[in-house]
Amino acid sequence: MQFRALSFLFVLSYIFPLSCNSQAEEVSAPKYTLVAFASRDSSLYKIGEDIIFLVSLNSAKPVQAIAGKELSYRIQGDGGLNQKGTVISALKPVEIRTSMSRAGFVLLTVELRDKQQILASVYAGAGVEPEKIRSGTNDPTDFDQFWKEQIVALRQRQPKILEEEITDGENSDNARIYNIRIEDGIVNATGVLALPKTILPDGHPLYVTFNGASGIGARANIHKLLTGNVITFNMNIHDTKNQISGREEVLAMRKLPAINSYQFVNADQRELYAPKIIFLRIIRVLDYLKTRPEWNQQDLVAAGPSFGGAQAVVAAALDPQVKLCLAGAPAMCDHLGARNQQKSGWPQLLSNSGLCKDPETAAKASENSAYFDIANFARRVSCETVFGVGFIDRSCAPTSVYAAYNNLATTNKRMIHATRGGHGGSSKPGELGAFEVDRDPALAKLLKLSLLKNGDFEFSSKRPIQDSTEASRVWQFRSERIPWAWYFNPNNPGQAELCQDDQAPSGQKFLRLSGENIFVGQSFEFIPTENAVQISLFARGSGELCLRLSGKTQHDKIHTLDSPERWSEIREILPIPELAKLFWMRISGNFDIDHLQLTPINIP
Repeated sequence: MQFRALSFLFVLSYIFPLSCNSQAEEVSAPKYTLVAFASRDSSLYKIGEDIIFLVSLNSAKPVQAIAGKELSYRIQGDGGLNQKGTVISALKPVEIRTSMSRAGFVLLTVELRDKQQILASVYAGAGVEPEKIRSGTNDPTDFDQFWKEQIVALRQRQPKILEEEITDGENSDNARIYNIRIEDGIVNATGVLALPKTILPDGHPLYVTFNGASGIGARANIHKLLTGNVITFNMNIHDTKNQISGREEVLAMRKLPAINSYQFVNADQRELYAPKIIFLRIIRVLDYLKTRPEWNQQDLVAAGPSFGGAQAVVAAALDPQVKLCLAGAPAMCDHLGARNQQKSGWPQLLSNSGLCKDPETAAKASENSAYFDIANFARRVSCETVFGVGFIDRSCAPTSVYAAYNNLATTNKRMIHATRGGHGGSSKPGELGAFEVDRDPALAKLLKLSLLKNGDFEFSSKRPIQDSTEASRVWQFRSERIPWAWYFNPNNPGQAELCQDDQAPSGQKFLRLSGENIFVGQSFEFIPTENAVQISLFARGSGELCLRLSGKTQHDKIHTLDSPERWSEIREILPIPELAKLFWMRISGNFDIDHLQLTPINIP
């Protein structure tokens, strides 16, 4: 799976699967929703301390608390914790309590049932001193020697490199995109390379992404290229073509012997286990990318979610030139966690694969698993690293993620807590999901990112399709293309034009806007840790320009201009509101805008 692309306005909700009757393709709407979360905002507790979950049952429409319904629950946790019980819903949240005598995580499952039918269900999680979690996987004495020998043998084989430029009409103005194939007959690697259209004299940072376990093929990471003016490469896990035509082709490829259940096949044979080839592909790809003349020779980022996060850790462990590792809920962590009575991460190698049916095979697979355990690769990571963990993640258990995180050799590390998140996003407003490690300020600092994307308006995209039949509800775009990443609010439309001018304050393009009370803006690229934002831009025109930061509340500043021929620099400092995520320009009049930057700062 890819890092998900944020839509401008988004709502994440965990209304979990509901059973309902259907007739003639019509499905009745759910009647109930369950809400559950830890009583403590951090969802973190001490060993032996009461862990309190708050549970509410509501009607779906209108949303109202429902009392008097029996709710069944189950609490599972490390160390063999397993409790079952029932509570009666009330007009106020009801409490469910438990505790743990060791470090680890607790998962609560609550269900509303009608006989055997589940009407509503929800999960909640809590951590107990997770910094004390230890991996059950041992560190083989020949771990480093094994991988050193594999890499030496790989580099002794001279690969053939094939580069094929991809025609991409949408992004042809912004990037050059290539299919890359690196083959030596044993370890063949493929992926998609995207280069900025204009290469800087000193080169660009290199941003390499790895896909989740179900991913087949690769695609251009245009979003990150345009956001950070970086070189991007997305590696294909398997030895297949990069562009996949559709779902049917994906399903057919998943049946191929080299792909079907690759995470389990030959797990008892170290030399034949598929992840060995995948991990060596990483080295092959990095070796190739570092020869590109467009790279700045210093900034290299490895990133990915789930199995992609595992690959990012492998890259950082085996290549000392990786400068930043971003691993969102990494898979393949702590294969032998059962030794410590804790759950291992995807693919739960020894419990899900059937390897345990034969004692001899199980013993060999257990021994070999240590060479492919991210908890052991983590011991070799010395660069800055950001992990993400979902407290209700049932694919990559939070204990397994922490088992690897606590093994990291680097002290320059951070963990993003998705306290109400599963294997991906989070339902808690303002909280990053486990996969959103690329929104940590570490990446912004390395790439020198602004909070906003494309503030110079140099990158463009096609005009959006507007379906409104009312002329007053439609933006009038005066150019064929509009600035990439900017959102033109259809509720407050006006006129917009992407203009070309060699005399623009920054670059060769600027944005021209006109109308009454029109709104143009975008979401923040990362979540700032500072308490204020310095806004700077160049503007010319006449009328009223309002700069606004929006979150749970909003802060804004209004400027009045009357200089239609002369560019004026505007600087402003606004405090960051709680749960801040949006920047808006509200305009009444006619304005040209360029070089718009938002820089997080701390003010007393």
